[in-house]
Amino acid sequence: KNYLVDKSTVYDDRISFLGDDEARDCGIKISKVLEADNGVWKCEITAIVDGQARTGSNEVTLNVLKAPSSVKLNDQDTGSMSIVYKTEPEKKIRCTAVGGQPAPTFSWTLAGQPTTLNIVDANQESDGDVVTSYQEVSYTPRPEDNGKALTCIANSQAYTEDDKAAGKNVATTTLDIQYAPTSQKTEYDFYGLTVGDK
Repeated sequence: KNYLVDKSTVYDDRISFLGDDEARDCGIKISKVLEADNGVWKCEITAIVDGQARTGSNEVTLNVLKAPSSVKLNDQDTGSMSIVYKTEPEKKIRCTAVGGQPAPTFSWTLAGQPTTLNIVDANQESDGDVVTSYQEVSYTPRPEDNGKALTCIANSQAYTEDDKAAGKNVATTTLDIQYAPTSQKTEYDFYGLTVGDK
């Protein structure tokens, strides 16, 4: 779409001239930015120099930031994840972020502390205008992780502080590590004791 901008014209009630001198400045101001504004914008200015029309141009890529609409673990909103220790030596867990521009990056925490998991797969899938990003990791279960929260964080500049405070950028599951009881490690035998004596 082409816009012929000057100080007196405003397009769509949001695109207007930006600059001091219409003969020298080639700038626009976009208020009420829309997702459709994402892309390459080209400015072209024509001036008469020594009786000749000369055209100059330049372009800029505008990235309209948009936060993902949802973040899920294994396509679930919340809950717990059951893993049988030793029977399942590893568990694949997928974190999915729907939407987002640009695509978010992912990080993980275990019991609130940053943790590093082996990345099995990471990609983007497109369904029409909606892009879904995901990261699949491999978690090795440990009995001591039973009851701990495993959290996937979608990192995007488009999230506001309010979004983060409301947890819109995270998906959390409680690990339910099922394992057999452990035997007592040390046994003590006492001989020759009489009940009631020290």
